[in-house]
Amino acid sequence: MKFFKIKRDWLAFSNIQGTIYCHSCWLFGHKAARNMRCPWIDGFVPDVKHLKQQIRSHEESEAHKEAAKAQARYFKESDFLMCVYF
Repeated sequence: MKFFKIKRDWLAFSNIQGTIYCHSCWLFGHKAARNMRCPWIDGFVPDVKHLKQQIRSHEESEAHKEAAKAQARYFKESDFLMCVYF
């Protein structure tokens, strides 16, 4: 698909619901953000006309940056634990 030229590991699609969401924010988003209705956590039906701007705006949000950092820390610690225990 030409629309997505940049690989975004955080961008996920639910085939069952037909929605997109941010995998990083869904798993590692701040608890306060998860308690509020957030389309990038709850998922939303994409509006192709505005999706590129919505993606860019979400990537630049502080909430997403914090979730991405938490995800990176988690996987870094998981790799460390795998080395220690195995």
